[in-house]
Order: sequence, then structure tokens, then C-alpha cells
Amino acid sequence: MDTNDTREFTGVIHAIAENYNRQRLGQQTLAIWFNGLKEYPLDQVKKAVADHVLDADQGRFFPTVAHIIAQIGVKAELDASSLLAEARMRSTPLGMRVLSKIQTHDLQSKNEFELRDQASRLLTVVDGWRDKHLAGNYTDGEVQAMVSRGIMPYSPFSAGEQAPPHNKHLHEQVKRFSNDESTKKIATDHPTGTTGEWCDENNTKARGKTPMPQNVRDALSGLVGRVSV
Repeated sequence: MDTNDTREFTGVIHAIAENYNRQRLGQQTLAIWFNGLKEYPLDQVKKAVADHVLDADQGRFFPTVAHIIAQIGVKAELDASSLLAEARMRSTPLGMRVLSKIQTHDLQSKNEFELRDQASRLLTVVDGWRDKHLAGNYTDGEVQAMVSRGIMPYSPFSAGEQAPPHNKHLHEQVKRFSNDESTKKIATDHPTGTTGEWCDENNTKARGKTPMPQNVRDALSGLVGRVSV
């Protein structure tokens, strides 16, 4: 997507917010959504939004950026755009690893060509990162850094993937750092790394599946085309 898609994209997000009886998202939150999904064509994003609404499991909850990327199917084939989308979400272990290797939390200030070049070079090490994640093989420093940003090391490695097997040692590491004062200081010193409403799945209350209001159904149908909602 590009800036020409902003108006239509905003309409899609407002429509789905209305469907879940949520207040309209503010400009800052909309910007986070747009930045997290701008690697994908608008038509693909609209289709993913409709697919989420119809999902018998995940469709019970208001979506996050990660849910939409999962519907798109980012896990099927990771590329440079996928890695940058994960980094912009700041809500997965993969995204935080990409950010650490690119060595910036301010992706907006960096040249897009340079970012893609750096992300492309990381594709060769992603499988090793995933293996380490599935094994729960994180240092105390890595666990502390993720916890300070609201990311659980035992969450799915990237959007759309399954959570790793239970790892008692890793859960103990997380528990140890969750209330640690130095961890809180990291979050305070680096506020751009914290998560917000757009990716805070743990704080989202379960919502029952309620019938979609007709006006919302009409709005989504018009935005997504022939996709039945």
C-alpha cells in the first residue's frame, strides 16, 4: 500500500471496529496499523480483514495487525517485506530480532531501499532463529529485553505460526523478569519498543460471536468486493 490507499484503508479499519463494537481507532493507532501492513497490497489486506471476520476461531476477537498478517499467510514464504512487516509490528520474537539486527527502532527515518537490503541479508538466519525459539534457548538478557517490550518468548515466533511447546525453564525466566525493576527501566528508557492496543492480544477480552450489523455487512461487502461477509 502507499499513501494513496490511506483513505480506503481507514474505512476498512473503521468498519471492522464497528463490527466488534469498538470505538474508532485514533490517528496514531491507525498509523501503526498502516505501517504494519503497508508491505502488502490493499486488496490483499481487505481480503484478510474479511477472512478474519469469518474465521470461526479468531473471528471472535477484534483483530490485531498480527491476525491480519496471519490471514494473508506471511508464514508461507518469508521475504524481506515479511521481515520488515514483523519488525514494524514489534509484537513477535522474530520482529524484535529483526529490529536488533537492523539496529534501530525508528524504521521511518531509514531509507526503504537500505532497510530491504538489510532484511534480505537476514533471510539466511531466520531458520536458525526459529529453531532456537522452538527450543526455548534464550539468554537472560534476551528474555529481559523481550519482556520489557511486552513480548513473551514463548509466544509464536512470527505472525501465523503456532506457539512452541511448553518450556518450564523459559517460563521461569519470564516470571523472574516480569516484576524486575531493571526490566521496567528498559521499558521506560525505550518506549518505542513497547506494545500498544494494536498488538496487545493478552489484554483483549474474549468477545462472543454476535451477528454482524447489516450496515457493517454492507460496508465490508462494498470494500472487499464479492467476498461474502
